[in-house]
Amino acid sequence: LQDCRRALRIAKVPGDPAWRSRLTGLGWGMVANARRVLEKLDGAEEALTLAYQLWEAGALGDPNLLLNPAWLPWIEAILRRAQRHFRLALQKLEEALELDRGELRGKILVSKSNLLAILGDSEGSTAILEQAIPLIDQEREPRLAFGLRFNLLEDLCVLGRAAEAAPHVPVVRQMAERLGGDLD
Repeated sequence: LQDCRRALRIAKVPGDPAWRSRLTGLGWGMVANARRVLEKLDGAEEALTLAYQLWEAGALGDPNLLLNPAWLPWIEAILRRAQRHFRLALQKLEEALELDRGELRGKILVSKSNLLAILGDSEGSTAILEQAIPLIDQEREPRLAFGLRFNLLEDLCVLGRAAEAAPHVPVVRQMAERLGGDLD
């Protein structure tokens, strides 16, 4: 929540009120996501509602779309998944992919893959993960890169393709060791 508070403080920059509204909407989206992580789903829902209101109110302040319009639909999709509203989550992920300008695509695809795996579609999950691999920078986001590759190996095993997964296990193990956590 510290980063969320920082984002909300940054949104109080001087200048155009519409731009500040847009920034504040994005900040409240981050608050919604943090509350989801903390399993405070009611609070996350409230923060997301406020985020959309502020985001829309600030549309005129961001005519060149400096802020990626995929952020809030992606955050909403993750919240809907946590609420077990899987079909709505999938719709929001599709919306986020349609709106994304590229910088969030890998993360959105990983979220979509996770949802497909929950829905029992390991084949769809695998295809999505294979699309996401080149979009995730292993140096900048090592945990995400590890999770993506681990999930891909898991999907391959579920699909009865363990022999295809086996040669990649040492790489994934090495990634886990670099992360250094006991759970990893």
